[in-house]
Amino acid sequence: MTMFGLVALGYMWLLIAAAACADNSVLDEDEVDAKLARARFYMQRLLPEVAACRSRVLAGAADLMRFTSGGVLMSWHAKIEGPLLPCPARVLSAEPPF
Repeated sequence: MTMFGLVALGYMWLLIAAAACADNSVLDEDEVDAKLARARFYMQRLLPEVAACRSRVLAGAADLMRFTSGGVLMSWHAKIEGPLLPCPARVLSAEPPF
């Protein structure tokens, strides 16, 4: 869904940029420059995240399905024992970390 959202917003920015540059645009030059700057920012900084999303999708879920309740992927309040604890024990409290 994230990948779809990124692509959909990229398409919308493409439409916005095309409309701003159209001959019948009612925007002045500063407004056109601002729209194009925002569209360029999205295309250069945010849209490349699609590649990372694609990699995660293509990787599949097989590795995630291997974890058990004693594995690394557990909820924040789960009891962790032994070397699986990657951070200090004080971080894991009864209260959510957010």
